[in-house]
Amino acid sequence: MSSSSAAPLTPAEHRVIELREKGLSIEKIKNETGVPERRIKALTKGIVKPKKDQRWKPKNLKPFDKAFERIFPLACRPSGVRDYELRDILHEEYRNTWGTTNGHYKSNYTADTIKRIKAKARERATEEDSKVVFVPDWIDGCAPKSSNRFMISAATDLLSRIDEYVNEYMEIHATWQGDQCENARLARRKQHFAAKEHLLKLAVIGYSPEPVEKLLKRTAKIVGDLEKNPELRPVARPSTEEMKCNQIKDHAESPGIDYAEYEAWFI
Repeated sequence: MSSSSAAPLTPAEHRVIELREKGLSIEKIKNETGVPERRIKALTKGIVKPKKDQRWKPKNLKPFDKAFERIFPLACRPSGVRDYELRDILHEEYRNTWGTTNGHYKSNYTADTIKRIKAKARERATEEDSKVVFVPDWIDGCAPKSSNRFMISAATDLLSRIDEYVNEYMEIHATWQGDQCENARLARRKQHFAAKEHLLKLAVIGYSPEPVEKLLKRTAKIVGDLEKNPELRPVARPSTEEMKCNQIKDHAESPGIDYAEYEAWFI
């Protein structure tokens, strides 16, 4: 039974007292719980350490259990645990494996590992009448609401601009223009969807598993084959060249692929 002068306020602080009563050093308690050393000393003041032969000996825990015991106290903080902190701990506990096929190290934990960690943390928090928070790295911890509003506003604006570009594209390049038969309308609906998907693949790195450079190369080959087809009758489209110039100018600012790489695929 402890006789510490400071009362524990969080699950992590309760864990501090528990570990100290088992004989762990202040340094080890700090590493496991994330509680500041000064607070640990206040919480454990007056606790009598057990005799050497009675001290708690750590179990041979699995990586999941060791990671959970480190992550849970951090998630109980008012500021929660950020995604990079959670992944760093998982990386340390699970280690990584060298991939001979791609020449990169791959972490041994999976998305399912993270899912199980979070589920177990929420379950334990409910049992202990506490709360866990898992925070995405993009959120501003000092102004969470404001940062969230900014991102929603930016996403809304981006989606609006994407729709504007796709609609402009369809006005110029819609298939079977002027034809209102059922097949023509269906073809244009399919084209509208495909145009939006292609635009997103070009603009958003990681939207598609296919690298942008490979997509551009593949598309350029298709375009080249179509341009050389003698059975296809060229059709003049208004503002095509102007649209192309605007796209080149915009892509010059793209961080995903060099401007020169984009320009090289224009035919």
